[in-house]
Amino acid sequence: MESNWEAPDCFHNRESCAFRHGLTLFWQHPMAFLPGSAPGWFSGIGPVIKKWTSRLAAGASVALVATTLTNTLTTGAAYAGPNCSGSACSEVGNVSNDGVTAVHNWTCDSGTTGTANTGCAGGDLYYLSPGAHTPANQDWDVVRVDAGWCYKIKFIKWWGKVWTVTYNRIGLSSPTYVKVEDASYAEVQAQSASSCP
Repeated sequence: MESNWEAPDCFHNRESCAFRHGLTLFWQHPMAFLPGSAPGWFSGIGPVIKKWTSRLAAGASVALVATTLTNTLTTGAAYAGPNCSGSACSEVGNVSNDGVTAVHNWTCDSGTTGTANTGCAGGDLYYLSPGAHTPANQDWDVVRVDAGWCYKIKFIKWWGKVWTVTYNRIGLSSPTYVKVEDASYAEVQAQSASSCP
């Protein structure tokens, strides 16, 4: 990096100097970044760098919000891709004493986390043994409640809402499928074939 701070562009145009040589300037003259603490033209560099970094931080914040909203707001059916990114994933965990099956896709156009339907699931299946959860950075949109069983499922939404629902399929011959929206977590807490936990 250039270290000659008496170059005409740095001497006459502080803003240009700050943009092109700000990092080197900071390391060579850190006092220039404290308002009013450095003599001469260095005392004006701090506010210019502050303005530049504030604009950069604001731009990065806008980009982060736009990306997050794009990843979490969906319309219509939820279809799990092979991969997803952190908070945009829907995940399933199993802390019960029996196995649980997660399904990749919620295929209906309606429903929110916790909605149950006997025909709204499709795609790959993932078996969760007791204590297991779906893989990180994979999107699993459905918990299957098996025919003849009763499941107690806790849901956690990305903004912190937590609630528990019991799904009773005891005495019925078909399973039901429970939706887990993007950026949500479903945890099967207990299950039984004799009575609801």
